[in-house]
Amino acid sequence: APAGDLPTAATPRSGARPSAVVGAKLRAIFAESLMPTAQASLKPFDLVAMAEENADLMPDGEAGQRLAEHVSDQLLELDLPGRATPFLEKMVAAAPQGVAKSAFGGRLAALRLEQANPQGAIDALKSTVNGSLPPTLLESRTLTFATAVARQGDLASARNALVDLDTEAGDKALAELSEASRAWPAAVVAWSRYAARVLPPRGPYTDAQALILLRLAGAAAEAGDSDRLAKLRTAELTRLPPGKNADLFNLLTAKPVRDVADLPRAARETALVGGAAAGPAASASP
Repeated sequence: APAGDLPTAATPRSGARPSAVVGAKLRAIFAESLMPTAQASLKPFDLVAMAEENADLMPDGEAGQRLAEHVSDQLLELDLPGRATPFLEKMVAAAPQGVAKSAFGGRLAALRLEQANPQGAIDALKSTVNGSLPPTLLESRTLTFATAVARQGDLASARNALVDLDTEAGDKALAELSEASRAWPAAVVAWSRYAARVLPPRGPYTDAQALILLRLAGAAAEAGDSDRLAKLRTAELTRLPPGKNADLFNLLTAKPVRDVADLPRAARETALVGGAAAGPAASASP
């Protein structure tokens, strides 16, 4: 649909409220006009202007979410964060209550977080709460909220939000948050949940998968969880690909030094740690 079919700033709509049928048709025309297939003649700024001038025509549901995210992406691709913030603020204020408004609120919150404004991010999320959101939108908003409150020092709220989210991305974020705050027992639980979601039940691991197990073993070692380390060693060591990750996993899950007979092994492990620490520097040398 051509842009001229829609009300613009130059051709304002009358104050009369359109009928339900007319309103539905306007929303359909608006949504079609913003779809990528209809944008051959629309420059990004024109697209954003159309969205601003017709924010109340945003469709609801997942269609509104996709549309809100697409328009936001178009603006952010111009690499103009100073322009993106007021645009998103306007869309949050103008869009009717629904999924599209929540999608704009999530994008505004993420942008404010990038600009080192965690409280602004929280405010954007709180002002666009919707009781029923598509899973992907709920996940992205929750991850932003958890990061924002964690930066303010409220780790308990961040952890609770991520636990309640109960998704792959949420488990990973919770594991990394627990690591960063040195909450090692919580990190063990989170890495275990994440590993259970993403690692195959059998067969050899890739290097990326081995790194997940290495982080789990590291958290268990920091937590002093010897039972977990022993189980990891028995179940997983032979599935790791040869290399530094496997060597470090072997070191972390080995039994501690308890008597003189263990000293030769301890010496080998110390050399391994020293070699791992020197590895990046050595490889960076000419």
